[in-house]
Amino acid sequence: MRRTAAPLALATALLATAPPARAAEPTTPPPPTGLARFTDHQRFFGAKISPKGTYLAAAVARGGRKALVFIDLKARKPVGSFNPSGDIAVGRFFWSSDERVVVELVDHDGTLAAPVSRGEIYAVNADGGRGRLIFGYRTGGGGTGTHIRVAEREYVWGSILDTLRDDDRHILVAGGTFHEAGDRQMQVWKVDTITGVKERVAVGPLPNCTFLTDADGALRLAYARDERNKERFFLREPGGWRELTRIAGLPEGSEPWGYVAADRALLVEAPQPGGFGLFQVPLEGGEARLLAKTRLTQTDQWIVDRATGRLVAIHSEPDLPTWQVIDPAHPLGKALAALTDEYAGWDVRITSWSEDQRLAVVRLSGDKAPGQYHLLDVATGKLEPLVSSRPWIDPQGMAEVEAFHITASDGFRIHGYLTLPPGPPGAPPPLVLLPHGGPHGIRDTWDFDWEAQLLASQGFAVLQVNYRGSGGYGRAYEEAGYRHWGDRMIDDVLDAA
Repeated sequence: MRRTAAPLALATALLATAPPARAAEPTTPPPPTGLARFTDHQRFFGAKISPKGTYLAAAVARGGRKALVFIDLKARKPVGSFNPSGDIAVGRFFWSSDERVVVELVDHDGTLAAPVSRGEIYAVNADGGRGRLIFGYRTGGGGTGTHIRVAEREYVWGSILDTLRDDDRHILVAGGTFHEAGDRQMQVWKVDTITGVKERVAVGPLPNCTFLTDADGALRLAYARDERNKERFFLREPGGWRELTRIAGLPEGSEPWGYVAADRALLVEAPQPGGFGLFQVPLEGGEARLLAKTRLTQTDQWIVDRATGRLVAIHSEPDLPTWQVIDPAHPLGKALAALTDEYAGWDVRITSWSEDQRLAVVRLSGDKAPGQYHLLDVATGKLEPLVSSRPWIDPQGMAEVEAFHITASDGFRIHGYLTLPPGPPGAPPPLVLLPHGGPHGIRDTWDFDWEAQLLASQGFAVLQVNYRGSGGYGRAYEEAGYRHWGDRMIDDVLDAA
């Protein structure tokens, strides 16, 4: 892989871009010093390329909240932005066409609090124009005296299910209504990203079900646990939902996360001795096929072929991050194999790619290096740096993070990370315990952690324990923490210390 010099001018232009309807901001601020190197907000949170490779959508910091800036990749300059007002911030975002982005809005309540979604979706063009709320409890109304169809007011919430590869105007949204309490009847709508008009596509066959689409965006599968906690699967057919009463060879404890239309098969992850297996399971007859195995942890990212839905590669983090390439002949599989070879010791992520798979956005990060975003020419392997999350951080001066795996006092196996202050070895440093939040479904990782690095810069060792109940290690690991907040979870941290 080859890299070009970092385009400082692009990063400067991004940070200097003023949000609409607000006073222009100053040019790039000077880099922070001292403890502010760690406490200052990161400048970039993520970046995604448009389907035809024309634009880049970059999530940037605006007063501690996420906003979006859009860059023309040919001209290498910003062309528009979206900066929500008040305490609203950008959540997940996707390109719905080469010119338009759909954004899940979240409420921002302080730097350390997790953002809260109210189920609203906004759409905006790359030039910052034609922005409007297209889904949620505040949409709709008006339109009296006109034949133009407008969005109806309805108290709904939802999240983006699919951006419909061959439809530049619509997306699929899965959600429900605010009128329901308890178990909610999930629905799927097809939403016009220009007008906000929505059409109901389906109602879930069971309360609280999850939907899966295929590579073309067609609604294919729904699954949920019934009142007896039995997982049930339903296939979407022209006449409605058909329950798959028995899927031969479905491994015990399977969690579905993909549908391969070309093979009429389900992609599932299931516990295996020492880790997890990724299987392709035919829906109607045939044995499950093991595609890959992970050690200790579940898969946290996967790449599938946009045309077929077949698996290309998977990423997991048992201690240090690792990729497995399932299809080495695929263009993205080849590129990923070359990247992980060249950047051994880094966490390599392909965050998005163009429809023709010619261009991709790559994130490089590590325990001592915040995220750096690059534009990858998939065919040639050329990497062009775009932006960096914290460009003022010098990785050489940061502390190294080591993974550990120990047996707790009751025999349960737990995992975590230890950050040691930089410098020559000497007397053991004072230790700070830094537990993650949640407590369920969350985990610490090997990635750059500003709190741990700040403490290490002051001479402290930092212990981060993925105690029982943490996410990422499977259902059994998480459920082992149920009803043990005040005893075994605490014991795990003390045992690690």
